[in-house]
Amino acid sequence: MVRFRLNKRFDVICCVFDSINHILAILRLGGRSFSHVERHLVDDGCFIFDINTQRKLDRHIGEPPGFTRSETIS
Repeated sequence: MVRFRLNKRFDVICCVFDSINHILAILRLGGRSFSHVERHLVDDGCFIFDINTQRKLDRHIGEPPGFTRSETIS
C-alpha cells in the first residue's frame, strides 16, 4: 500500500477492512500511501477508507481470542 504505480486513474479508490491500520509508519501513510492514491485519482475523485481507532484496538486486545457460531463461513 505504500509502493504502487498503475498506468490508470480512477473515479473512486477504496481501501477496506481497516487495511490502513497495517501501515506502521505515519510518514508512509501520509507521505507515500495518500500521495500514491492522489496520483491515481481523477480530479474530484474520491478515496474511501476505514480505520480502527485506538479505542477499538484496545477493546480487541482485551477480548479473548475466538469466534462465535454466527461468524463461521458455510
